[in-house]
Amino acid sequence: MMLRKILRVVFVLSVAGIAVAGCGRKAPLDTPAPGQSLFSAPPEGEENAKKPAVPEKRFILDPLL
Repeated sequence: MMLRKILRVVFVLSVAGIAVAGCGRKAPLDTPAPGQSLFSAPPEGEENAKKPAVPEKRFILDPLL
């Protein structure tokens, strides 16, 4: 009897976990910033001039990837 209740709770929590894991952002794709073309790359000199030098941020799980 007790085992049946435990199995029922585990089943309900598993189904709830799967349902929550399936949730996500459902929206159209983001459009590019104004002034950028969808089909052409920016000129070589212009690309580097706009981007400031940003140091790479490390994340604790990076070694696993």
